[in-house]
Amino acid sequence: MRTVERGVLLARALATSAMTLAVATAAHVAGGGQPPPLLLLGLLGALLLAAAAPLARRSLRAAPLLAWAAAGQLVVHLTLSRAHLAAGTAVTLALHHGPGTAPAHGGAHPTTVVPMLAAHVIGTVVGVALVVATDRSACAARRHWLRVWTVLVGAPALPEGRILVAPRRTPRPALSAVVLGVLRRGPPVLLNA
Repeated sequence: MRTVERGVLLARALATSAMTLAVATAAHVAGGGQPPPLLLLGLLGALLLAAAAPLARRSLRAAPLLAWAAAGQLVVHLTLSRAHLAAGTAVTLALHHGPGTAPAHGGAHPTTVVPMLAAHVIGTVVGVALVVATDRSACAARRHWLRVWTVLVGAPALPEGRILVAPRRTPRPALSAVVLGVLRRGPPVLLNA
C-alpha cells in the first residue's frame, strides 16, 4: 500500500471515529451526564479508530457509515454510562437521561429519554453528512490535482503496479475520392488527367 493510500485510509478512519466520539460525548454531556475523563476518551477513540479502519478502505458512503456511527454511538453511550455508574454517580446517571428521578431498576424514565435520543440521532445524521461530503470533496480535489500534475509534469501520476497503456489509434482514411471502394458523398471531384 502506498503512502498516499495509507494517508487517505488514516484520514477517513480519523474523521469517522472522531465524529462518532465527539457526537456521542456531546450528546452524553448535553443530556446531563458528567464529562468523561480524558483517559477514557483516549481509550474509546483508539478503539473507534481501529474499528473504523475496515470501513475507511473505500470511499465513505452514507448508509454504511450511518449504521457504523449509530453502533459506535451506542457503544460510547453505554461505556460512559457504565463508567459513571461504576464511579458511584448514580444520581448523575438519572439526570443523564433528563430531569426527574431514576426508576428502581437504574434506567431512565421513558419520557425523559427523548432529548438524549434526539441529540444522538441529529448529531449522527449531521456528522455522517459532513464526513461523507468531506470525503467526496477530498476525492474530487485529488482527481483534479492529478490532472494538473499530469499537465505540469507531462507524465501521469499512476499508482505503483499499474501500467499506462496508450489506446490504439486506428488510422483515419485519407480524404480521397474513393474510400474503401465507396464514393464519398458530396459534389463530384475533378481529377486531372
